[in-house]
Amino acid sequence: MSESDNSFSNFESVITTAPQPQFQNEIEQANGLDALKSLNHLLVEQNVEKLETLTGFETNNKYTIKTLQDKTIFFAVEENDCFTRNCFGHVRPFEMRIFDNNGDRKNEVIHLSRPLRCSECCFPGFLQKLEVRSPSPSPSRELFGTVEQIWSISHITFNINDASGDPVLKIQRPYFFMECCSDVDFEVKSMKNEPMGKVTKQWSGIAQESLTKADNFEIKFPMDLDVKIKAVLLGACFLIVTAPQPQNEIELSNVTQTQDANGLEALQSLDHLLVKQKVELLEAFTGFETNNKYAIMNIQNQAIFFAAEDNDCCTRNCFGSVRPFEMQIFNQEQKEIIHLSRPLRCAGCGFPCCLQKLQVCSPSGELFGTVQEDWSFFSIEFSIKNASGETVLKIQRSGCFLECCSDVKFDVKSLDGVIVGHVTKQWSGLAKELLTNADNFGIQFPKELDVKIKAVLLGACFLIDFMYFEQNDL
Repeated sequence: MSESDNSFSNFESVITTAPQPQFQNEIEQANGLDALKSLNHLLVEQNVEKLETLTGFETNNKYTIKTLQDKTIFFAVEENDCFTRNCFGHVRPFEMRIFDNNGDRKNEVIHLSRPLRCSECCFPGFLQKLEVRSPSPSPSRELFGTVEQIWSISHITFNINDASGDPVLKIQRPYFFMECCSDVDFEVKSMKNEPMGKVTKQWSGIAQESLTKADNFEIKFPMDLDVKIKAVLLGACFLIVTAPQPQNEIELSNVTQTQDANGLEALQSLDHLLVKQKVELLEAFTGFETNNKYAIMNIQNQAIFFAAEDNDCCTRNCFGSVRPFEMQIFNQEQKEIIHLSRPLRCAGCGFPCCLQKLQVCSPSGELFGTVQEDWSFFSIEFSIKNASGETVLKIQRSGCFLECCSDVKFDVKSLDGVIVGHVTKQWSGLAKELLTNADNFGIQFPKELDVKIKAVLLGACFLIDFMYFEQNDL
């Protein structure tokens, strides 16, 4: 366990077992804010929670707050119960305690409170709000200020109010900020619209962004700003990270694209791939279909690619597992290297024109090959075709495959019937199989196989997942 993990463990024990810090007077209460006096930058780094990453089970958020020189000055710990976290998700009410970094780190300096508000309602009474106070026991907590969401048709807007309720700053960002693979800036302005700083949600890399909910922020403000208002700006950062925002869907037009087959070199020396689907908490609890996301790894569990479905809400939830989709596969440099397209076809229809099909292309449109479902009465069969439309491999599974509590294996065969690999849907455990649609796959193929055909086999894995395992019917 790392030192930072130990620190957060210490905090949890402090919260649950240690007596609450007592302060003699208001001057002593504010002393912990002195660390902000000489600062005009703060870095806020969220701790990656392994349980949340692997299962989607919402845990209490924890953060490290640093100076621009990477010196830790505060730690922040959310206080919430399991039911509230997992039922209300990112709109949940919370209490958050911010501790300084002195000695045993038991000195709370700032206390944040967010009430429960409806996230989808546009009425002013339901807009989001956060109170920033001193840590003294209620009801004597000194109010430093509040963060209040302001109704706007064109911008995300928050007012930074002082203790008297007077707005002193505002945070603003146009609603349409679907930037891919880059930082997202929220402008801090005076009430006269003069630039005063920024709250920046930093891009953390395709791996962390796709597979975790951990976010990093940078806050800039004038050095001579009142320390209590600096504390309120820090609180605004936590409200922004939990406030409802448009999903960061990856759009083809915004992604750095590779040309033709470039970027497939990572497949050249491989004969195994592991495909792990991210567990989506909203989907697990409500059945509301979300865009699928996957990590693609080598046999040593090292991530080499990441895949993200690009689909709209209506298509996902109206057509379910038979839905058409576009899927983009990125390498570690955040460049798209493979693009998958599945057209809408009738499921369960015996006519050849309605059999399923998937195209595997480069981002620039070069066809690598296709996966074509073959009509068969007794087995599941797919043809793997090259760019010329010639069948080079077959994927086959005979008879019924309703196997309980075990892997489901599809054979990859050459045209003369020799088994040269497998596509295996791996058993993920009873809880995950029953409660989620998240599936794990293993793909085996000859190492000397053309990299474009390896890419087509990878695409076949996603088609098989959607056709047979997306609804947890098996």
